[in-house]
Amino acid sequence: LWSDIPVADFLEFINTSRITNTQFLALWGFLRQSFWKVTQTSKWAAPAFKVSGKWSMMIYKTVDPKIKSRAYWTADQIQFATKNSRICTKVANGEIKLIISKDAVFNKRSVQFSHVICEDSAYLDPPQQRSFENIDAIICCVGYKTNFPFLDAKELDIEFDPRTWYKHCFPPGHDGNLAFIGYARGHQGGIPQIAEMTARYHALIQSGERRLPKNLKQLALEEGHAESEYFLLSAHLRTLVDYPSFCDSLAILIGCLPPMPNPIFDPAMFIKYWFYPNWACWYRLRGPGANPKAVDKVLKERFPLSKLGAFAPPPYIIMILLLPFTKLLTLIIHMLGFGTVKGNIGRFYLWNRAKRTILHNNK
Repeated sequence: LWSDIPVADFLEFINTSRITNTQFLALWGFLRQSFWKVTQTSKWAAPAFKVSGKWSMMIYKTVDPKIKSRAYWTADQIQFATKNSRICTKVANGEIKLIISKDAVFNKRSVQFSHVICEDSAYLDPPQQRSFENIDAIICCVGYKTNFPFLDAKELDIEFDPRTWYKHCFPPGHDGNLAFIGYARGHQGGIPQIAEMTARYHALIQSGERRLPKNLKQLALEEGHAESEYFLLSAHLRTLVDYPSFCDSLAILIGCLPPMPNPIFDPAMFIKYWFYPNWACWYRLRGPGANPKAVDKVLKERFPLSKLGAFAPPPYIIMILLLPFTKLLTLIIHMLGFGTVKGNIGRFYLWNRAKRTILHNNK
């Protein structure tokens, strides 16, 4: 059962927790690159972990040399991440063979790859050729196009691009009466959680308890442009957002941003607030639609501190020790005038603010 899994075994544990997203992005990237490098040779790392580490480090090895440094320091944040890590286990166990190539030629029951850069977990430099015969079936996944045949885009004056909609939901010019819920795909953290937050905001708008900003179109374009800059290698994936900052930005609009528990009167919840994944239940602590009993069911009954997991302390101890220095560094950068730039992420976004405040106007 999912409730029997230690918290540290959840993928969101190291990606969406508040303590990790409080770091500036360059430190986030450095810690990840270091972790991936260590797992490749570590005796304690599972085979699937080693494969995952090798693949993750291939990102900056294969990019244009002009952005290689940026790809290193942003680590997994420069593009989308595959949500299913089971393929790592399959490759590590030799159950499937993985080939990454820039092109492929299919001929009934055979396939030829002329530019292979990865075979299983090995990075190939220079690229090599591979061919396979007697294939039973070839299934091609060539992408998709977003289309709404039941809507007249010209008549409604809308663009079918989530990055032109406010919070990936509200096209300009319709006062919230037209909403697309489910078009925000978290880099980590699932679509359903974000859709729930968006639906809550939409419900408040429809009930008259909240109002959309008057400069909705401008805000949408600014946030969308920043997203494209941030996820540089996945600029075509227009639904991609940063889960922690996107949900927090919606929580501010809804009025359900979770309060920090008192470290003296409730130390267990204080620790969970900072170190547990930023699960959707946190946004049910207060505000419209609050359900504290359900939150307790998840955070206190199913996932007490005893289920944090043995893997949890080391990386978090490092982050806690580094936090005062990272905050001082970002303060100095701001004092020198290298703060944020309106409308985009700015030249110094790797260093000048916490990761959770880079995107989605999450200040």
